Amino acid sequence: LRQLLNSAACVDLLNEPIKTARTDMKSSGRCVLLLAILVCLSVSFNLLPVVGAIVGGESAADGEFPHMAALGRRCTESSAGVGGACDDGTYEWFCGGSLIADRFVLTAAHCAHSGMSLPPEVVRIGVRDLRHTVPGQDYGVRTIVQHPNYGRFLSYNDIALIELDRPVTRVQPACLWAAEPIPPDMPLIATGWGKVGHFEAPSTLLQRVQIPIIPNEKCNQLLYRSRRIRYGVLPSQLCAGDLAGVKDTCEGDSGGPLQLQPPFQPSSVGLMGRSCRYYVVGITSHGGVCGTVNRPGLYTRVSYFIDWIRQVLEGAH
Repeated sequence: LRQLLNSAACVDLLNEPIKTARTDMKSSGRCVLLLAILVCLSVSFNLLPVVGAIVGGESAADGEFPHMAALGRRCTESSAGVGGACDDGTYEWFCGGSLIADRFVLTAAHCAHSGMSLPPEVVRIGVRDLRHTVPGQDYGVRTIVQHPNYGRFLSYNDIALIELDRPVTRVQPACLWAAEPIPPDMPLIATGWGKVGHFEAPSTLLQRVQIPIIPNEKCNQLLYRSRRIRYGVLPSQLCAGDLAGVKDTCEGDSGGPLQLQPPFQPSSVGLMGRSCRYYVVGITSHGGVCGTVNRPGLYTRVSYFIDWIRQVLEGAH
């Protein structure tokens, strides 16, 4: 069952952003039906425990993660925004991101790339509850820069930068963790407005969950080489998650940060030459059925792409 559940044709399909993959509708329908049947049977017979899922997290406090960004696009008749049906003038919030400079948001390339039929057109920054905002917290998208080696059918080089239409004020950007290695005993925090369970609705309140890092060697043993990670987990990626399946990121958290809050001031003060409360070490990229035993999430390792990020930011000035 687990091998079937993690087959490239089915699990990866559900992890694609809505309307971004041009898939064969007949095979897609079969995969969705197969996945639903397998999950129900697995839970019923306790073969693949699925925990109600962010998974196992809690609501973030006001102002706790000011750099957190939500990526939105206009709702269509076939889509639903956070919290219910789409009315005229509302947005579907489908991915997260991190403000890392006054005009740039870091996110996953599968959330913002040139092949999307419905790319992000608005970025909401500095809010905890997506149902409530104040004037000036929504920013238009000026340009999207995806990594040149990103391919939308693989989870490698899953990183992009969104240039906003104007500078963000009164919000401190996050720093980027440029050093290696990540302290092994340092807890990592993932944040997002994604689903709180694989079959649950997205959260309107920003969620946070603390998860441990999993060594790449261990992660390669746990994750089957599906269509999206056919070469295994590479040094440009990192794994994190609770192997008991209690805590995890979920659908809709993609693009959001995996961050650490060091009790000390790192010798490297960050990409922009400043110290920060939080340092982004990863970007939520890929996972199977969220909240599943021995299925850690896959994240883009930020330190691997520091030179590319710096090049994009410097080229904009």
